[in-house]
Amino acid sequence: MIEPNIDDNVVGAAKIIKESDSGISNVKKSLTVLVFILLLVCAYSLVHLLQSKIGNPAKVFMIGVAGCLFMPPQDSNYFGCVAGVTKLGVAQSQAFGAFADNNGLVSEKTSYRSIEKMAEVNGKLAYTFVRNDGTSGVVFDGKVISNAYQKVYPSYPPIDVGGDPAYVAVKNGTKDKTIAVWRGQEYGADYDSVSNITNANGTVAYRATKKESDGTVRYVLVINGSEDKTRFNAVSEYVVNGNRLAYIGKDYMTGSFVVMDGIELGPYKEARDLKNDGGHFIALARRGTENLYVFDGKEFSRSATSSYTAVVQDNLAYFDANSDLMVGKTKYASGTDTASDWIVAVGDEPGYFVKSKDQSSQLMVGKEPRGQPILGTVSKILVSDSGKIAIVSKFNGITTGVVIDRNGTVERQVENPHWFAFRDDGSLVFDIADVSKDAGTGLYFYAKAVVNGKMHSATSKDRTAYIFRQI
Repeated sequence: MIEPNIDDNVVGAAKIIKESDSGISNVKKSLTVLVFILLLVCAYSLVHLLQSKIGNPAKVFMIGVAGCLFMPPQDSNYFGCVAGVTKLGVAQSQAFGAFADNNGLVSEKTSYRSIEKMAEVNGKLAYTFVRNDGTSGVVFDGKVISNAYQKVYPSYPPIDVGGDPAYVAVKNGTKDKTIAVWRGQEYGADYDSVSNITNANGTVAYRATKKESDGTVRYVLVINGSEDKTRFNAVSEYVVNGNRLAYIGKDYMTGSFVVMDGIELGPYKEARDLKNDGGHFIALARRGTENLYVFDGKEFSRSATSSYTAVVQDNLAYFDANSDLMVGKTKYASGTDTASDWIVAVGDEPGYFVKSKDQSSQLMVGKEPRGQPILGTVSKILVSDSGKIAIVSKFNGITTGVVIDRNGTVERQVENPHWFAFRDDGSLVFDIADVSKDAGTGLYFYAKAVVNGKMHSATSKDRTAYIFRQI
């Protein structure tokens, strides 16, 4: 009998183990390749999603993931690396504000604590700021233009007067005496305070106060360089349209009054929200329990729940005390049929909503429907000069914005629009910055303006202000 060779058995066993190890190694390699493929697919999908939502930051994420996948295995923890890049991508998306129209953003870190008000002046950005030492100023086209003053009133935005910014500053050497400043010249220095500056025929107009010798405070409006004295104890609002003037005055003994083109209406228990709409003066007023619109010196009874108006062919379009849609004194639609308080002028016709089926409402332009029914509650509507209409509505907790053309065709639809405005070319600017705050980003864009057709916003973090510009 031949005895087995022990050494041969050991060698055979080792061979089997080695082949087994080799098989396991092959399986590991295959699994690694499979993981790579899955990660690549996930990364591509996530990058596509990020690009559709935020634009530029997605590129950073894509490059980071690619770096993770192609690092040598012995030097890389793939899952940890991808998780880190994902965190970076999320952080960048928060920092960039996540604009819904995907036109991209650039950010600018400033040396200011906060930026309070933004405005467009002659196609350029102007804004008020506050420094960490409490001083404040005005920037126009990237340059500080208020160096002659330690403080401005940052809550008043710069106003475009003849293509140059006008602003309210605190007179040097005083605690709180305010003046208007325009083109390096001071206005209103003879008064105790100046506020509510505006453009009046290419010159600075403002409201001013002066304390008389008997202790009473006199309110005046200075327009085209001349005083427009009032008999009232206070003037809360005023509007200038060419050579026309409207304002709200308050008599402490009798109540509030609305003055339009020299015609005094009142007294009212309350008067507010004075505006100029296409050359027409409109204000809200209340006499006892009666709610009114004051339109070019005439009174119209209004719904207690609605304050929206439009001017249609020089007539006031509004909802009356019965919630009927009126154009002038003519009933246009019954309050039992209308579905929203919103009303706009679309060309020479009123745009409004009537009730439809299944919790929806139908936009009407004149007597004709436009577009498909809108689900939920309409919260905003805006019309461009070219006749495009933007509508924001909320249904089942989801806010949706749509843009429809003159034929009723939906051009765009986006979720969670917070603020919007039409550019000069009729396209729409969507901003979801405040919605991102609800998602936990911690960013709140408290100053906004559309400048030269692009969105500009400002936020502040750790006592440092940042400006975000749409590109």
